[in-house]
Amino acid sequence: HIGWLGSAELKKLAEELSQAIKNHRLVTFDYFDREGRLSQRTIEPYHLTYKGERWYLQAFSLERQDWRIFRLSRMTHYEIRDQIFIPRAFQPRTLTLDATIHPVFATLTFKADQQIRDVLVERFGKKSLTPIDQERFLIDVRLPKNEDSFRFLLSLGRHAQIVQSDSSFFDAFKKYLQTVGAMYT
Repeated sequence: HIGWLGSAELKKLAEELSQAIKNHRLVTFDYFDREGRLSQRTIEPYHLTYKGERWYLQAFSLERQDWRIFRLSRMTHYEIRDQIFIPRAFQPRTLTLDATIHPVFATLTFKADQQIRDVLVERFGKKSLTPIDQERFLIDVRLPKNEDSFRFLLSLGRHAQIVQSDSSFFDAFKKYLQTVGAMYT
C-alpha cells in the first residue's frame, strides 16, 4: 500500500497520534466500527501498533470508561486537543487479531495478464510466478476469505482469473459478485 494516498494520510495520523501519546493530549474523533456504526469518541492515547498491514491505537475511552483498540483507518474528523490527561497505569497489549480482523486464508492460483504483473509482484512477490507465454502467467497467492480480498480481486478486472482455489473461497467470491451485480440491475 506504500504510495497510496490513504497510506500517506494514515502515516500522518499515526505521527500526530504519536505526538499526542508523548504529550498526554486527549484526542477526539468519529469512529466507524466493523459493522459501519458511527460513534464519537474522546480517548487518552497510549500505544500505536502496526500489525497485519494496519495501524491500531490502544487507548482509554472516556465514553466507555475502559481500554479499547481502534483501527486508524476507521477514524475520521480527529482532533488532538490541548487538554492534557494524567496517564493511567498502562501495559501495552500484544494484539491478537480475531477471526474478523485476521480471517482464514485460502490458497489461490490466478491466470493473469502481463499488464498487471507489477500489481501482483508488489503484493505477492516474484517467486510465486510461473510464465505461461509472453502475455500471461500463473501466480499462486494466499488471500483471506473476506470482502477486502474480494474487492482486491475485482480491482484486477478482466486481467486475472482464478483457475484454482478452495471451493469455499470461490463460492463466497461468486456470491459476493452476484450481490454486487444485483445492485446494478
